[in-house]
Amino acid sequence: NTPACAVKAIMAGLRGGSIPSYYREIYEIVCAEGETKVPKSICVRLLLQSKLPRDVLSEIWQIVDPKGQGHLNRDSLYKALALTALAQQSKPLTDKALDQYGGSELPKPMLGDLSDLRKLTIRVRRASHPTQLGFTYDQLLALDTLYLRIIPGKKGLILKHVEFILESHTHGTSIQRRYSDFEVFHEFLFARYPYRLVPRLPPKKVNPSSSFVEIRRRALQRYINIVCRNPVMAEDNMVKFFVTFSGKVQLALHCGQCVPKRT
Repeated sequence: NTPACAVKAIMAGLRGGSIPSYYREIYEIVCAEGETKVPKSICVRLLLQSKLPRDVLSEIWQIVDPKGQGHLNRDSLYKALALTALAQQSKPLTDKALDQYGGSELPKPMLGDLSDLRKLTIRVRRASHPTQLGFTYDQLLALDTLYLRIIPGKKGLILKHVEFILESHTHGTSIQRRYSDFEVFHEFLFARYPYRLVPRLPPKKVNPSSSFVEIRRRALQRYINIVCRNPVMAEDNMVKFFVTFSGKVQLALHCGQCVPKRT
């Protein structure tokens, strides 16, 4: 265990180093809007991203939360980040190790992609408060942005149809879809979420005009963005499958190839 005097020394030692913008960015991600404290559940998941042994992480936590309050304020979080960086460099968790940063920027820990951290934080908060949405408007928009554009020229030998390119920003995919693909997907989605507000599909029309096709394209794009920005549906493997699978999606859905289970 870290002696109490050593804990105080380490806490004071941070005053000599400057705070990296990376620390502030992490604090803004893990601290809920209007809050000043970060729950232990989120801090633990954050520190686990460092891939450090659990006994080392326990020692870090004992230093930054010596009274066992179960949360960290901004300064304590910064200290946890600095100590994590020291541990990743195989340096001792002591005030002497921090003295070398006097007047310079504190070390940055390796915690992976911050976009993944943002999603992880949202999931942890939602699990802790299941009756609360836990998303700001901007966070909902960040779940994914999908674009639908028309492929020039109609397809099919006898019955002509329009095909689209569906692009997902989150998944980095670009796949082909037709209106009937959306119809089948909608049927599966409605059956899967009978008590949720599933958006309506735009209407179908035989021999549609180019203006009708453009109106339907915008409506389909709005439809798939609403689905993929629903916090529950966005985590569904079936939804992820529909916006990423490049094969015959109707057949795959009917055969259960997407393994439609919620993540």
